[in-house]
Parts: sequence; C-alpha cells; structure tokens
Amino acid sequence: MGYCNFSSPDPTMEGNIIYTDEELDLLYGDTFHFADEENTKNLLDTFYMHNNVEEFLRDEDVHIPIFPTVVDNPSETIKYAYDIDGIVIQLKDITAIKASIHYLMVGKVVGTNLQTHWHSLKKHLPLNEFGLAGISALKKTFGHTLAFVDGGYLLNICSVTAEKKHRHPVFGTEVAARANAAQVINSVFDVFTSKLKMLPPKDMQRSSKTT
Repeated sequence: MGYCNFSSPDPTMEGNIIYTDEELDLLYGDTFHFADEENTKNLLDTFYMHNNVEEFLRDEDVHIPIFPTVVDNPSETIKYAYDIDGIVIQLKDITAIKASIHYLMVGKVVGTNLQTHWHSLKKHLPLNEFGLAGISALKKTFGHTLAFVDGGYLLNICSVTAEKKHRHPVFGTEVAARANAAQVINSVFDVFTSKLKMLPPKDMQRSSKTT
C-alpha cells in the first residue's frame, strides 16, 4: 500500500489518498520504488540503532545514504518546489563586499571560548571528498563569531583542516584543535587590526552606517 498527500484550493478536497501497489505502478511505474525502498530502509536501520528518538536526533555522527531518483518530466510527474538549504562562497578578495555590520568582535580569543563549527560545515562541504581521517578533523573545527549581520546572518571565522584524507596532529584532540584555532584566529586579528590602524583619515571619518 502507498500514501499520497495532496493539497487543493478547495479545503474539502485536502487529505491523504491510499493507493494499492498496483495503482502506484500504473501511476509511476518504477520511477520512485527503488529509491523509496532503499531510502526508507536506510533511515529505519539507522533509527533503530538508537534507544529512542532523542538519542537519534542528537547523534552527531549519523550518516544516512540517500539514493536520488531521476525524473525526465518532473512538471508532469510530481509537484515540486526549489529550496536553497545553504550557499558556500569562497572569496579571494572582499574589496567590493558591503553589508550592514554594526560592529566586529575582533578581540583576542582563547581556545576554551571558541564554538564548534562542525554542525554548519557538514551541511555545506562536499563530505564525500573527505576520508575518515578528514571527517574526524572536521569534527574538531572551532571558530568565533565576528559579527551579527543585518538580515539574520552570522559572520564567522574558523580554522578548518586543509587535509581531506589525512588528519593533522593539531586535530588529534579537542584541546589541541581549540588551541590551534585560537592561534590562527588571533593571527588573522593581528593583521586585520594593524591594517585598520593604517586606514587613511578620510576612511576613518566615514559614517558608521557605511561598511
């Protein structure tokens, strides 16, 4: 048996339709069956490895492989909408970047006060390019929030491993990773503040609303 959830402009038409396997075959053939079965099995297998829902949701190491489905004519077969989960932009120069940042937190940091950035990185980095050692190093990525940007964004800085297949010794323990991150971030701050002090007088007199 299969379920199909649908929405309609008419409130009386909203609800769930139950299809038999034969009806699903007629509607979609094998378009979704393989991926549905495999994805459901992988999700359930991982879920039942935990004692309860909370333990499952809090497990940072959960990895569930998902098989995609290729649909030739999606507009005719399924109802869908595009969604952007996150965007990664790698910048070499930020000369022309403008944003509403009211203040920057660039004071000296210590390792014990840094935050883990693994939760954000794992969503946006191509994890399939990392080996087990590289993933282990990523889990020990620590950083600092530089600013709260207007619009609900955060400007962060963190120390990320450059090795995708190997783990550098500084990522061997959390203590070492935190100390290394603090050293790297403070070095960046030193260069930034020294350049800030060398700004021309006309730039120093600009309105604080212009960033």
